[in-house]
Amino acid sequence: MSRHAATAPGAGATARASARLGLTLRAVLITPKQGFESAMAAADRRARAARKPAEGVTPYVLSALGGAALFVLWLKIGALFDLREAPRSSFRSAYLIGVVGVGAVLGVVCQAIWAGASSWILGSDAAPRRNLRLLWGAAALPQVFALLLLPLDLLVAGPGAFTTTRLEDPLGAAWAASSIALGGAFAVWAAYLFARGVGITSKAGPFRVAAATAAGVVVLALTYGPLIVSTWAVS
Repeated sequence: MSRHAATAPGAGATARASARLGLTLRAVLITPKQGFESAMAAADRRARAARKPAEGVTPYVLSALGGAALFVLWLKIGALFDLREAPRSSFRSAYLIGVVGVGAVLGVVCQAIWAGASSWILGSDAAPRRNLRLLWGAAALPQVFALLLLPLDLLVAGPGAFTTTRLEDPLGAAWAASSIALGGAFAVWAAYLFARGVGITSKAGPFRVAAATAAGVVVLALTYGPLIVSTWAVS
């Protein structure tokens, strides 16, 4: 048997798994109920098969990318509305990279804290921590699109998109404003998916669903708030 023939079944299984993942994420974006239910069913199958983590690695990657996008959005909003004192001369690429990294770490931290707290709040057998971590990551998917705007921000508007120095180039200024609008729209989309996902996943009563959703907002505020205040004060 050739080496290619021996490895083909494994490669085929990987391709099928990737295809299923893509279809599930697409369903989360377009038809949240179907998408979240499909994702939870897949996590349950992995758990029964004793695969760890049962929710897979993808939710953690999405949470990290979503967290990075959220922090980058703050930098752009703070620059546009002069909420930070950040002249163009203060821009450093290393600082921007650091912001992306810190935001990514905080995204995963928020995911873990919220899943632990909401598992207790929801009190539902349908919402174990693994499913809630999966929910958080899947809901962050639109934020990945927002993060993809970062290279275009630097290419079209340059470092000025992240500083309070007025952009003289009309194209750069228009793009900077459009980028913030798109980033805000993606954030709203993610928030909508999160709220829908809590109800769909937990099958809990409206009061518990509302409490778990509010807990997500509190966790984000407590985690990102101090850093946002610090950039406001020291930039």
